[in-house]
Amino acid sequence: MLPKLLSLIKHCIHSQWLRQLLCILLAFTTPFANATLSSPPKVVASIKPIQLIAAAITEGVSSPEVLLPPGASPHHFALKPNHIRQVNEADLLIWVSPTLESFLPKLLSQKASQSTLKLISLPEIKLLHDQHSHEHSNTEHSNKHDEHLLDIDPHIWLGPDNALVIAQQIMLKLSDIDKERATLYRDNFVRFKNQLDKLNKTLKPQLQPDSLLPLVVFHNAYGYLEHYYNLPVVDYVSASPERMLGVKQVISLREHLKTLGKTCLFVEPQFNSAIVDNLIDGLPITIASLDPLASNIKVQGDAYILFLKQILTTVSQCRREQ
Repeated sequence: MLPKLLSLIKHCIHSQWLRQLLCILLAFTTPFANATLSSPPKVVASIKPIQLIAAAITEGVSSPEVLLPPGASPHHFALKPNHIRQVNEADLLIWVSPTLESFLPKLLSQKASQSTLKLISLPEIKLLHDQHSHEHSNTEHSNKHDEHLLDIDPHIWLGPDNALVIAQQIMLKLSDIDKERATLYRDNFVRFKNQLDKLNKTLKPQLQPDSLLPLVVFHNAYGYLEHYYNLPVVDYVSASPERMLGVKQVISLREHLKTLGKTCLFVEPQFNSAIVDNLIDGLPITIASLDPLASNIKVQGDAYILFLKQILTTVSQCRREQ
């Protein structure tokens, strides 16, 4: 730092007198200001969709990490030593719920509460019943204690209103941890909110329920999306992507599909094509793909917006004939 300081002072001597004073002050203050700038906090998200929201807030500062590798399901994930190290080293660990990431609560019990953010417990998050049967319920719940979360749908990131709450809470948490960059986090949140509003203004008119075909999803992860946009989701193939359907369930679902006429069936990257082939054989059903875990989305500042846009655009293409 000393050679740089001397070089700046030498340059100042050859400047005009007014510039000399300003230049010398700048020479003394700038190196010390740069030296005190701390490293950005290490942010780790449990699953990729939450990582995408975090990336919107940390843009220009850092790139958040994620625990689950591509293609892994949070329902049956086992932590390895490198994952445990990630959690322990995180300045902020963001996760959803004990019912989704059952591998985390025991490990997080040893971590300071101020360095974690459990999204399902945020008072502003709108919660829906988990749809374990073929009856769709959109009843909202308020947050109380973890024991009341067993029947709650944990896929909260698929509701744009919830995504905005998550982004805001990440912004507030990081602003408290990293006060010198608080303005940047706040500006990133405002940009995220504006991008989300713009996307909704563009695509929401294309998602009017009367203009869409009946929708069948591969598993019941889309309750928040359905609730927010009032989508005509009439059934789902499986309660869980890892749960295999029995013969009786396939027959029952196929009989229901027969009564719907033209329909859109949304599969997921890990779907069993043999089951789907049996379901739709000879029926007027259009197949499309949705991925609630954003496996193919590159992590960047506008990644969550692109993720949501991809889902909504796919859904909007399942239109009734005019």
